[in-house]
Amino acid sequence: MNQVLFVRNNVVKGFGRGSKQLGCPTANVGGANKLDLSTGIYCGLVQLVIQNEAQLQEEPGFRQEYEAMLKKLPYTSPVEQMVCSFGYNPQFGNKERSLEVHILNDYKFNFYGAEIRVLICNKMREEEKYNSLDELKQAIANDINNARREVPKYKMYATKEEYFIPLLNNGTIRNGLDINANAETQ
Repeated sequence: MNQVLFVRNNVVKGFGRGSKQLGCPTANVGGANKLDLSTGIYCGLVQLVIQNEAQLQEEPGFRQEYEAMLKKLPYTSPVEQMVCSFGYNPQFGNKERSLEVHILNDYKFNFYGAEIRVLICNKMREEEKYNSLDELKQAIANDINNARREVPKYKMYATKEEYFIPLLNNGTIRNGLDINANAETQ
């Protein structure tokens, strides 16, 4: 991949396999089947924008985390590392391509309807069909480890305002009126 690809859309419900079957929760990006991108496993950067309570859904057993996040709404996350799958998920034989983003942060709630900003930076490998779910889980674990090593090479994109909403150190959104030359972004 010679250049980065920026995708911005809303999180939509997927098949529910990421968390339940694979132990790897993903945010499914709406409209991804229209992307001009070869199928495969990629790494890059991601940011969430959760505007209201309707875009935040509680996960069983994590009431405190959910309630804490409700108090932060509207919420714009820092730019975070991600690994994603784009394609047909050959293990499951999907008929349409999907973009499933695994954020390398442990969110304890769902955010269907929230805006997701994804910067795809590097193709790590092709999609594959495995002999078992255990083999697929191991491949996902390897992808996550490889992404943790690879993504720091692309940290310069985290401050690019054409992709991400800049934040001040205190987590508030930086806008045209309060940009301070000495302020650091997260």
